[in-house]
Amino acid sequence: MTKRCSKPILLVCAAIGVACGSDKLVEPERTPVFTTLEVTPTDARILQGGSATVAATMRRSGVFTGTVSLTVTGLPTGVAAVVSDVQSTAFVTTANVTLNVSVSTIPGDYSLMLHGTGTGTTEATAAFGLSVEPIAPCTADGVCEQWAASATASSEYTTTAWSANEATGWPNAAPCEDDAHAWASLESNGVDWLELEYEKSVRPTEIRIHEVFGVSSIVKVEVKDGAGTYHTVYSAQPERQTCPRVLTIPVTGISAMVKVVRLSFEQRALNIWDEIDAVKLIGNATPLGAYSEIAGVYDLLAPITSFDPAWFDLTGYRYKAVLTLHQTGRDWFEGTYADLQVVGPAGESDDWKYTGFVKGSLDLDGRVVMELIGGNHTWTSWYGQGQLASSEIAGKFGCCGHISGTFTVVRRQAE
Repeated sequence: MTKRCSKPILLVCAAIGVACGSDKLVEPERTPVFTTLEVTPTDARILQGGSATVAATMRRSGVFTGTVSLTVTGLPTGVAAVVSDVQSTAFVTTANVTLNVSVSTIPGDYSLMLHGTGTGTTEATAAFGLSVEPIAPCTADGVCEQWAASATASSEYTTTAWSANEATGWPNAAPCEDDAHAWASLESNGVDWLELEYEKSVRPTEIRIHEVFGVSSIVKVEVKDGAGTYHTVYSAQPERQTCPRVLTIPVTGISAMVKVVRLSFEQRALNIWDEIDAVKLIGNATPLGAYSEIAGVYDLLAPITSFDPAWFDLTGYRYKAVLTLHQTGRDWFEGTYADLQVVGPAGESDDWKYTGFVKGSLDLDGRVVMELIGGNHTWTSWYGQGQLASSEIAGKFGCCGHISGTFTVVRRQAE
């Protein structure tokens, strides 16, 4: 006869988690909890006005079928986080978190925290960094180092992942991995090009190309000047290189200002995608000769575009003067002006005649930033906008808080 446990004994066995007739403990069903939350990459680097996407992966102990919520804290002013593509299985949830940075966000390094929660689970967190870079960081001597602001390509694997846009901004793809945060062409054996545009035009001195997969099928690198002419700065044959690679190209002999870099690929030889994470353009934002040609004598013609109606209508009038300038530093000049006048539409001039001093500079786009000082007035110009202000003149005529206008500087030979 087989001996069996009576019902009361079975109840006791179940209560203490022991199988009847066995010493083995029965594992109770556990409440699912998040065990890990990971962010890849752990450092998002984004230009002002740009965006980047990081991948989030959450793992759980125990089967879970509820809704998962992801939020980001620590965001600086002007940065928004958008969660998308949330997909869950029994034990894993994946999602994308896109960080959109406005042009007004203050550049710097920020510490962010990603929070993952779900019904009936514990919260998981993961720290990651955000670095916001100025659109066109330039030093005092005019040297700029820029990541691309926009990009186009002959083809792209999709319009989102591995798109041309993924080659803009800071490097943010995992090295030596088929990472969707880098650009890849539609086909692994294609003949393609990738063209990147930058915020600031520069005289190029160096290009740095961050390749993260399939290194390397780059056969040509060109820069395009303002007239639309392409200049080749690098050429090579396809040859498998150590992954990852930063292809550094010194650029010499290009005096034109450029803001476009084009990469050409021949991927048929290696039959693998050459994925580009980011491309940095380095150069001088000052046009060649802008400073060396400062010295000389110039005519100043400044049409007056506004006036104080309490005085008289100056429409059609202009300022006229002769400037004698000389260079006093890399980007500064000073000198004298003579016979500053107001000239009427018919060419007549009034009796305002001053001799004084001038000082100023050229900005990074080659525009004149000038201040004329002397006599009983101050006349200032920023980016072509002029202003004449004088308490003595206003007091003399009982008017004229300011008179403003635009100006042009025309060089002529010294008399």
